[in-house]
Amino acid sequence: MDDIRTEIWEAIRHLFPDNVVAIALEQGDVLVSWKTNEDRFRPNKRSAPIYLRFDPALVAKMRLASPKQRESMVAREVDTVKAGLWGYQPEEPLQNARFIVLG
Repeated sequence: MDDIRTEIWEAIRHLFPDNVVAIALEQGDVLVSWKTNEDRFRPNKRSAPIYLRFDPALVAKMRLASPKQRESMVAREVDTVKAGLWGYQPEEPLQNARFIVLG
């Protein structure tokens, strides 16, 4: 992850379980999932994936922003992720990926 995505990830990390794994994808998205322990027949089952999609305009604005402006921008993205997680069920039998667009 680049510095912008890392800064946002560090701010939203607390919204996910301790065993979360975040993988930076080639196009700039971040794939988030974690191992669940709810199904004894599938001990390696993972949560439904969450894709964090970063608007290139957000990344560009953050690169030009002052530290105080960046802090404010990151806080807005925390709220975006919270809203994007509303209703998310990581254990759904028919797992659908969740896409959250930041920016």
